[in-house]
Amino acid sequence: MTPAGEIATERLCMRLLPIETLTATARGAIGEVGRLLGCPVPADWADVGPLAAMRLKQLEKGQTYLPWSIRAVILRETNEVVGYVNFHAQPAQHPEFSEATNMAEIGYTIFEPWRRRGIAGEALAAMLRFASENGADHAVLSIAPDNVPSLRLASRFGFRKIGTQIDDIDGPEDVFLLSLRGLPA
Repeated sequence: MTPAGEIATERLCMRLLPIETLTATARGAIGEVGRLLGCPVPADWADVGPLAAMRLKQLEKGQTYLPWSIRAVILRETNEVVGYVNFHAQPAQHPEFSEATNMAEIGYTIFEPWRRRGIAGEALAAMLRFASENGADHAVLSIAPDNVPSLRLASRFGFRKIGTQIDDIDGPEDVFLLSLRGLPA
């Protein structure tokens, strides 16, 4: 698996969005996104536009972030987009967490019709492996306190709560940390 390549699991493909596809997403050109990805993209994808615009700004500072940017979560059986995953930035040291030298914060959304099918867990496991294989030693999740399914998923993976924060966009969040050292392949 190469950093810029697709990340595949038994049921899923996490396809990296090249800059052209990020740009189409930021513009809200859903049909173009589908054409560029080579698969159907649901109307829910429009919600990814502001995030794509943020990621494009990050890429203006350097292309090394691209492999960590937005990936469409594609159901391999039907070749349709069912959500997205991304890292908020490349792995970086955060001085407030002395035990973690290279933390990577993961964000994900599975669209409503495909929730409660284990897709988020399968995608998260693949992204944790990607992070571990590409220099991260810890993963971070920031989850709204009322997002019970994501809180359960974090618990199932062994994330531990390390604090809370107020996100400018998402509001109150609980922050969870997971060591990737010794992560099973």
